[in-house]
Amino acid sequence: ALYEEARARFYRGELTHADSLFKEVAQRYPKGIHVNDALEFSILINTNSDTPDVVAEYATARHRLRTREPEEAIAILERLRSEHEVALIRDEALLLLGQALRDAGRPDEALRALAQAVEEAQVMDLAADARLLRARILARDLRDPARALAEYEELLVTYPETLAADRARDLSAELSRALP
Repeated sequence: ALYEEARARFYRGELTHADSLFKEVAQRYPKGIHVNDALEFSILINTNSDTPDVVAEYATARHRLRTREPEEAIAILERLRSEHEVALIRDEALLLLGQALRDAGRPDEALRALAQAVEEAQVMDLAADARLLRARILARDLRDPARALAEYEELLVTYPETLAADRARDLSAELSRALP
């Protein structure tokens, strides 16, 4: 419940309060199911604290995507991309834009946004997550297993120490077994 309250505050743009609740989740439940997510949200808030209005817009877009309103999320993220070209949260916004475009049934546009996310990523984990999502789109949405496997391989070679690489190993092996 504490994690959900923190996330609701984040979505409403109440970043300071949300951050304190995310930190409380991590302190009170160091091995709980939401600890990594709470820490990721807290890091997101703290590494982008110089632009709280931009983070609040990002939070709104994330909420729209979570509530199955991808077109609204896309509009917010496109505006963020054009109006805040140097915002620190830009790479997270591009990754979220890729997910929103996929959810809106626009996989080719999602691949382009994710390629830009990989190129501009300031953090290795975000670039790896963008590559992982690219591979999933190629495998599941575009049914192109060869390109998906190439994307998984690139992720594994370029970002071997990330959580995305661990997921990529499993998904790549699963995809390989399914090929004739």
